[in-house]
Amino acid sequence: MDSTERCENASGAQALQAAFFATPNTCTPSSLGGDELDRCAYEASLRHHAAGETEYAILLPYRSRADGPTAWYACAASPQMALALQEEMHAFLGPSYVNERPSSRMHDEADQYALPLIEQARWHAIRFDTPNSLADGLVLRQWRLYEELLRRRPRAASYVPSTFHQLRASFDRALLARNEPGARAAIATLRERFGVSAENRRFLEIRLDAAFERWDAIVEHPLLPQLLHLQLPPETYGDVMEALYRVNVQPYEAVTTLDPLLEQFKETVAVSAQPLFSTRRTSRRPAVLKSFLLYELLQPEPQLAVCEHLLQELPPGAFGAIDHLIRETCAQQSLVDDIAPAIDALRNEQFDRAWDLYWPLADSVDVLRGLIACARECADPAKAGAALRRLEAAAESIRAAVESASATRLANLRASYGEPAYQRNSLISSTACRANRPTAT
Repeated sequence: MDSTERCENASGAQALQAAFFATPNTCTPSSLGGDELDRCAYEASLRHHAAGETEYAILLPYRSRADGPTAWYACAASPQMALALQEEMHAFLGPSYVNERPSSRMHDEADQYALPLIEQARWHAIRFDTPNSLADGLVLRQWRLYEELLRRRPRAASYVPSTFHQLRASFDRALLARNEPGARAAIATLRERFGVSAENRRFLEIRLDAAFERWDAIVEHPLLPQLLHLQLPPETYGDVMEALYRVNVQPYEAVTTLDPLLEQFKETVAVSAQPLFSTRRTSRRPAVLKSFLLYELLQPEPQLAVCEHLLQELPPGAFGAIDHLIRETCAQQSLVDDIAPAIDALRNEQFDRAWDLYWPLADSVDVLRGLIACARECADPAKAGAALRRLEAAAESIRAAVESASATRLANLRASYGEPAYQRNSLISSTACRANRPTAT
């Protein structure tokens, strides 16, 4: 654990303890019953926790009145640790000493006070109760025994990721397991061992916030306006777009008219995040697709072809209460069978929009060259494959002109997206056969 992470953990632990042992909690570490050595060992565990250590569990008592029963919360830093802790607490305490409380219990006064503080600190709690100070002393005795044995436990050799890709995969697995300490540890190791830049660390932190649905944290980050102008990694791009939509636009899906939704989207997303609408690359997230659809409706001349393509990828009801009104508005747009809007979209670097406008048009040199340019800029293998297949199926004169005019771009497109060897050979052989085909006389 690096010093920065330890400081963050210490700050959170100290805030948790200060809040927990405040009014209306009448219980303090020094007021607990039992042997003095047991209390000293317990207070030492609290100091260990306040120093930013997370490898051991922490025990927090709550008492609403001085002579009342005690609600104990055994807390662990991750869900996996909490599961192990629950089994160990059952072995060391169990029904002989305490009254165990199930996780499905109705929350009482103690839970209403303690659980929000523990959850805010991102720890996980197991609760049990004791009726009086005598039982409290037994808990401290057993807790002291538990901690002594835990510290004597041999450390099992564990798998330590050694390469950059192994650490990156470890980070992703931690997110899937909702293990935030593990994910932060992976980020810290990437920084220390491989010198990951501040920019890339921010990308990883965005992934972390998105995994825990902390959308406000992404939107409110002071560096976000600068990040919008960078070429974001695909997942980070989706995280940022989803955060912007969820925080700024989604609440307006409950309105009954379209204008407030479009105005809110324009003010909070379309203008400030305009660079993100160049291409969504391979993202198919509903929030991204919805953003692009609203962006199309803000165009001077919204195009039916673009709206229809986006709506095909969004299920009915995707926009909530206003979904039917958006679909009706899209259906009212005109279908333009003209290359001019596609050329304008490509010139304005709206590559996904240009693709949707080029695709329905009849084959021509300009149409195919436009599709190839869009596929190259969108970095979408599906678009790349579709453009190459359409080129192969085009008339020989058109295909030859496109191959000549866009030779470099085509070579880059084929190289970048790993066109299968058998397909390349097929294209080469087909082209050679046509070149050698006898002409009619």
